[in-house]
Amino acid sequence: MEEKPLSGWPGKVMVCMGISWNGPTSLYFVPPKAKMNSQMFIDLILEPLFKKDVPRLYPGEKSHPPHGQRRGSRQGYGRQVAPRSENKIHYEGEWMSNSPDLSPMDYGVNSI
Repeated sequence: MEEKPLSGWPGKVMVCMGISWNGPTSLYFVPPKAKMNSQMFIDLILEPLFKKDVPRLYPGEKSHPPHGQRRGSRQGYGRQVAPRSENKIHYEGEWMSNSPDLSPMDYGVNSI
């Protein structure tokens, strides 16, 4: 079989996907040549994630940790999406990851 030389670089695609203990989320594609900003991130990724994937991956649960609620976060994107969602958001003081009894798994992810 004869290989044809490439005429240029392949097309670029911006896509978002998550992986959780209960399975992967859907793929979310960003339109070509779009400039991602906070509102576009909320509209294209967070809202469908809260409405479609969270109920599918966590059936029966009405709460989940927030996205974008780290100490350095300027805007709480999760706070903007949460009122439009049936799910309750756990904020910084309520979330288990702030517990001193919980050991983080950063070493496993960073050593791969």
